[in-house]
Amino acid sequence: METSKEQLADDSRYASIASGFHATVCNAAGNPVLALAANSIQSIWSVRVTTVLFSPEDRPLVFQQHEAITRAIEKHDARRAERLMREHMQHYTEYCEARYPARMDDVVDWS
Repeated sequence: METSKEQLADDSRYASIASGFHATVCNAAGNPVLALAANSIQSIWSVRVTTVLFSPEDRPLVFQQHEAITRAIEKHDARRAERLMREHMQHYTEYCEARYPARMDDVVDWS
């Protein structure tokens, strides 16, 4: 997984790469319920919460986390991959809570 400074700086390219990583990991898990739930959540975020992106200066860390998760998966180290993904998602939650606190209280209208 190689990323350039241009890819990290461009919001739409960054979002595409990051969401592609998460979709790939989720689909590769072989759990269709997990994949469906994650893809549904990602769809909500991409349509309703488009402004919640890591800033360009924070993105190298995100891709370092993605690379570490990918390496753990490639080595079939499930425990490490799970731990790293949990840490990564916790980092994202904390980032959103600090940077976009109002977004965390958004209500999705399902009608």
